[in-house]
Amino acid sequence: MKRVKLQLLNLRCYRTEDVIGPDEPYITINGQRVWSGVMENGESRDLSKVAPVEFLGMAQITLFDEDMGFFDSDDFLGSAFAFENLAGLGPYRVTFDGDGAAYELTFEVVSSSAGDDKPEISSAAGPVPSPPVPEFTREIFKKAETLSGIPIVANRHTLELHRVNCVFASKIDLKNRYPQKGSMDGANAPGYILDGYDGCYYCLPQIHFK
Repeated sequence: MKRVKLQLLNLRCYRTEDVIGPDEPYITINGQRVWSGVMENGESRDLSKVAPVEFLGMAQITLFDEDMGFFDSDDFLGSAFAFENLAGLGPYRVTFDGDGAAYELTFEVVSSSAGDDKPEISSAAGPVPSPPVPEFTREIFKKAETLSGIPIVANRHTLELHRVNCVFASKIDLKNRYPQKGSMDGANAPGYILDGYDGCYYCLPQIHFK
C-alpha cells in the first residue's frame, strides 16, 4: 500500500435533512472533522481549499447534519470510501442520502507528492490513520472493484442494488428509487452493502451476499 492524499472538491445539497431551515452539514475523514457549513436546497460549496488528508490504503468519508438541541444527536447522512488506487484518476463523486437528505460530494485522490504547498491534516504521530477494516468489509470492496464506472440504482424498499439496465430496476417504484433520476457510480456500492443493502442476484452477483 502507498500513502496518498484525499482532496475534497465540492459538496452539493439537492435536499436538506431538516424540514424547516437549512442544514448544518459537516464532513469527517477517518473520524476527524475537516469541514462544516450551512446549506440550503440547491446550494453547493467549494471545498478545494480544505487541507488534504493523507491516508494509507483506504479513507472513510462521513457526512453529518449537526443538531443544536441538547438532547438531539447529530444526524448521520451517509458514508463513503476513498481508495489509494483512485490516485490520478481525476474527480470522483459519491452520494449521501441518509435521513431523507440528498447530497453529492466530489473529491479526488492524488499522490502524496502532489500539492505539497498545501498544509496537510495529520495527527501528532503522522497522517490520519485509516480505521481497522473487518474481513467482511475487505471482501465487499474486493468484489466491488469491477463496478467502478458502472451505473447502478438502489431500491429503498427492498434494500437491493441493481444495474440500471436490469429488468428489476425498471420495476422500482419511483418513490423507492435512488437516485430518482439518472444513476450513481457502482463504486458507491460498498457503502450501501455496509448499510444493509444487497446486490441483485441476477445483475450484481459479485456483491450478492444474502
